[in-house]
Amino acid sequence: MNRPANRMNKRLSLPAVWLGALLSLGLSGHAPGADPAVPARHYAPSREVDLLHLALDITPDFRQRTLAGQAALRFKPIARPLPELRLDAIDLTVTNLTATEKVAGWQVARDKIIVTFDPPVPAGREATVVIGYRAQPSEGLYFRTREMGYRPGTNTCGRRAKRCTRGIGFPAWTSPMKS
Repeated sequence: MNRPANRMNKRLSLPAVWLGALLSLGLSGHAPGADPAVPARHYAPSREVDLLHLALDITPDFRQRTLAGQAALRFKPIARPLPELRLDAIDLTVTNLTATEKVAGWQVARDKIIVTFDPPVPAGREATVVIGYRAQPSEGLYFRTREMGYRPGTNTCGRRAKRCTRGIGFPAWTSPMKS
């Protein structure tokens, strides 16, 4: 008779451990001593579109250390119609914008280009936005020129591999695009 009682004690002990763990978290999802005003979990922004293709046509000006370019972004809204497309545009001056869908308007906010569609782009329909722009990136892009002491004929322009906090030299999404 001792044997079944022994099994019963083992079965009860596992739920007791789980209950103890939940109670130690205070049933709030926060560890003891954690500030409940601070969210415990952080998630990447929701993806509204799937970026299908990005075509860049960029012309560097080595003397001024600037770029003139055109970015064509082909995308497809995911799950819901897309009334607005928001792109990162740090340190960019937008000169023109066209799209395959009807654009009600567009604006350049502090660090974003916001394109408003009328009607919204239906979920699953491919669309393209073409943006003409100028840029003088303050970080993330480097120029190597003769005036800087490099050999004549070796003018180079490129991106740095490190993460930059200021513009990347073209309109884009900087949040994750693939899950």
